[in-house]
Amino acid sequence: MQNFRAFQLARVTELLTTMRCLYPGGADDVHNFVHGLVELLIRAKPRSVIEIGSDRGVSTEVFLLTNARVVAVDPWEHQAYFDEFVERCGAYPHLEVCRGKCPDALDRFGAEFDLCYVDADHQYESVRRDILACTKVVKPDGWLAGHDYHQPQVEQAVRSLVDEPIVFRDGSWLAKNRLSQRYLAGQDATAAHPQQILRQISA
Repeated sequence: MQNFRAFQLARVTELLTTMRCLYPGGADDVHNFVHGLVELLIRAKPRSVIEIGSDRGVSTEVFLLTNARVVAVDPWEHQAYFDEFVERCGAYPHLEVCRGKCPDALDRFGAEFDLCYVDADHQYESVRRDILACTKVVKPDGWLAGHDYHQPQVEQAVRSLVDEPIVFRDGSWLAKNRLSQRYLAGQDATAAHPQQILRQISA
């Protein structure tokens, strides 16, 4: 157990400096790193996560290091990205890969997840569709979440369905699975530090 905890700490520390994806301006863009995602996990404390849009698997591995069950949903239309995803995440025994597009790929799941994290197509209608699909696979007391809230179409889509989402510094957002009901936590997100992450998740 101690060896695994050391591995967790080392990997979380490394992932805090790993870019989520490769695009122009990536290393200069705060949204391309997982600090806010870690703050989100500290706030929500999920044990099971379904991720819509996994790409190269950086955020997926954060979920794998901090949750007992992780489902990654993505069509992986670029084989090179899927290969990198498998290299990064494939050895985790509690990973379930669902290669397909939301919402069709979610048909086999019930309301069984603590949190759904939407980070796929960032067009307005697509984000709305993915959030609505997630409401059916997240527990009634669970969380809806996602990335890229700083993008106008994503923000518009989220706010069309969720009142007052909690927004984190990487553009991640979080809201209780209660559409059109206000949810405010009443406190600022805590800073992400690897030791704090492991303490709170194991509490």
